[in-house]
Amino acid sequence: MSQSIKTILVPVDGSACSLRALDHAAEVAAALGATLRLLHATYRRPSDLPESPSLISEMLAGSHSHYNEQAFAKVAEEKAREVFAAAREQVDEGKVEVEEMMLEGDPATAIVRHARETEGCMLVIGRSGRNRAQELLLGSVSHRVVHQAPCPVTLVN
Repeated sequence: MSQSIKTILVPVDGSACSLRALDHAAEVAAALGATLRLLHATYRRPSDLPESPSLISEMLAGSHSHYNEQAFAKVAEEKAREVFAAAREQVDEGKVEVEEMMLEGDPATAIVRHARETEGCMLVIGRSGRNRAQELLLGSVSHRVVHQAPCPVTLVN
């Protein structure tokens, strides 16, 4: 039995590749009469970053560690707002309904989790994001999403 697509999920990080995926996702959403949901996954605490534990310890050293975590979360939220604003500028909101969803944690894990929680969705994701070094060390977000997603996925170069 075929399930109708009601929501197109598109992760955006501000990279050229994610914006190309957004263009394609907006076209698909308009054609299907589906909602376009912009996703931006971020780490909200420095201690969640997949970096060297000693580097994180240095960042949080001293009596201002609570402040540093708050400042880090604030910067992450500001970055998400900037990414969402740039993405919205690119979409003709007269043709498609646009929603925003900020996800927390490892991007691939958060995207797949959100897809599992969203009935009648498909994902449109850019092949690579901003950080090539992290992609080489940890594997690309798109590769992990393609292999773990519970829904149809379109990969955009």
